[in-house]
Amino acid sequence: MAAVALLASAATAIVTRSQTIAAVEDAASIEFENETTIRDAILFHGMLQGTWDALDPLVDELAAELDTRIAVTRIDGRVLADSDPEAPLPDDARATLDVRFDFPSTEVELGDAVTLTADPFEVQLIECLDGRGLDVEVLEDLDFFEGDLVLDDDELDDLDACFNEAEEDLATLVAPPVDLFIGYPAEALIDLGSLDFGQVAIAALGVLALGLVLSFFVAGRVSRPVGQLTEAVDMVAAGDLSQRVPSDGDGEFGRLATAFNSMAARLELGEQARTRMVSDIAHELRNPIGVLQGNLEAAQDGVFEVDRELIDTLHFETVHLSHLVEDLQQLALADAGALAVELQPTDLEELVAGVVAGHRHAADESGVKLDTALAPVIATVDPKRIRQVVTNLLANAIAYTQPGGRVDVRLRSTDEGVALAVVDTGVGLTPEEQQRVFDRFWRADASRDRRTGGRGVGLSVCKELVIAHGGTIEVVSAQGEGSTFTVLLPRE
Repeated sequence: MAAVALLASAATAIVTRSQTIAAVEDAASIEFENETTIRDAILFHGMLQGTWDALDPLVDELAAELDTRIAVTRIDGRVLADSDPEAPLPDDARATLDVRFDFPSTEVELGDAVTLTADPFEVQLIECLDGRGLDVEVLEDLDFFEGDLVLDDDELDDLDACFNEAEEDLATLVAPPVDLFIGYPAEALIDLGSLDFGQVAIAALGVLALGLVLSFFVAGRVSRPVGQLTEAVDMVAAGDLSQRVPSDGDGEFGRLATAFNSMAARLELGEQARTRMVSDIAHELRNPIGVLQGNLEAAQDGVFEVDRELIDTLHFETVHLSHLVEDLQQLALADAGALAVELQPTDLEELVAGVVAGHRHAADESGVKLDTALAPVIATVDPKRIRQVVTNLLANAIAYTQPGGRVDVRLRSTDEGVALAVVDTGVGLTPEEQQRVFDRFWRADASRDRRTGGRGVGLSVCKELVIAHGGTIEVVSAQGEGSTFTVLLPRE
């Protein structure tokens, strides 16, 4: 842990150094831009005014805008303007501003041989040279000096005389040179050279010691939940799906622990469902196979006569087995994401009417009134799969409705697509039963046999088939009043 703390301290120092360098570079860039802004504004004032009078408002405005102290003095030290007159001036001026030479300029051409940069001083020089007969042409928007000076002795004398004359004339036309001060004296800032490095070293050691203590504390807080989580993961990998870890707090480890607990809970529920499903499948297969085996052995021994009744019983059990195997296959395909549907435009009114017609005899035998309210609807569905959904829902409704009850099948268009509802006045479901009605091998009445209670997977298959079409299925029920199963399908 000490090594970790040292590495952390070193990394912090490196990052701090890099950030400090970057900050210093940024500050230097900003300071240079600010200094250029101040210099140009003050020079422009001196050029336009020809004097340094009324400089205070400009200096105060610049100081407020750039958040720095600005002072301008004559060369002899007399203060012309100062944004903070109570503070002493820095020891050295930041720059000396001379309007005669520093102001931005245009370019001029002297004869055919020499090119000069024209600032206020050179404007005076050009006027003088022009007055002495030398050809001078002003070229604007150029700011560089180029060309060679090729003049005879007389022209050189004229050029020298004009230099002196321009300097004397300009001194009476523009503001005189001034010193520019920016900021405060060095004494007003932190003097790093005066620091006691012994004290600095002690402070650094104190920070390092504090870092070590905090590192040990944080490491304990981090390693403990990590160790618990690692142990729990190993136990889950070994098959103990009941493992959970404390999930205190909303931090990273708290969220990680919550995610692990949720995953473990889902695995445990999945394993319980798998175990229950295997047991349910074995039970569902055992009963029809037992009936088939018992009746066949009885017929072999001459106990049962091979008559129509025996053949019907054996046929019923084989049909039940066939349907069960088909349902299980469809559920397996759904689990694997391979439950295919062959979509085609289908007249749902005709399809549903056909299924209802096939169940009228069963409804009549059960004493259940069967009615329909079907709207003409064309939708893109798999007719075989949807017929299976309607068949399962209708068979369940008839099976769970007492004699004298009623089953209605309704079909209508909606803004979202198609709505199919099977409404019965049967025994109904409790809220808890409604939560489980689509679970595999679950029956509302566990005491009912397969002839009245189905195989326990019909509604599970319905749900998977509806989902494969991009639809939904839901139930609304009240115990003793009946149930309404509603299927919503997209039109296309």
